[in-house]
Amino acid sequence: MKDSRQELGARIRNARKAKGLTQAQLAEKIGIKRATLSKYETGAIEPSITHLSVIASWLGVGFYDLLGKGRSMAYDTGFSDGVEIEEYLDNQIEELRKQSGYSWSELEEELISYFSELNEEGQLEAVKRIGELTLIPKYQKPPEPEPEPEAEPPPANDSLPF
Repeated sequence: MKDSRQELGARIRNARKAKGLTQAQLAEKIGIKRATLSKYETGAIEPSITHLSVIASWLGVGFYDLLGKGRSMAYDTGFSDGVEIEEYLDNQIEELRKQSGYSWSELEEELISYFSELNEEGQLEAVKRIGELTLIPKYQKPPEPEPEPEAEPPPANDSLPF
């Protein structure tokens, strides 16, 4: 049975392929390494909420659809309105965040606070604009240094007298 990270990864992969993009193309668009996207798609690691929003925007799919909690959820769960669905999904996101051990910075919390005040059209535009900012070198984080290979232990010296 797949775990939630693998299922999320499969939804990202399927949406990417439906859009006709390679991993390298999508990774470049969202400003991450292809290897990182590959790990998202296999479920080896889980994208941050921010990366997931940007991925959804570039792929033209809903954020909650990538989470597997699409709009048809109201029929499946018996929720009476969008507010109940939103509260439920917010709780699910919080649960995912806790499971992954990720904690938001103050800036991320502020961004989410502003984002939640926007209507759907505004949210889509905000994600698009943030995605565009990631393509401007002035706003990009420096590349992560490649991990240094571990030093090999010195060969055993069997010629010692003791």
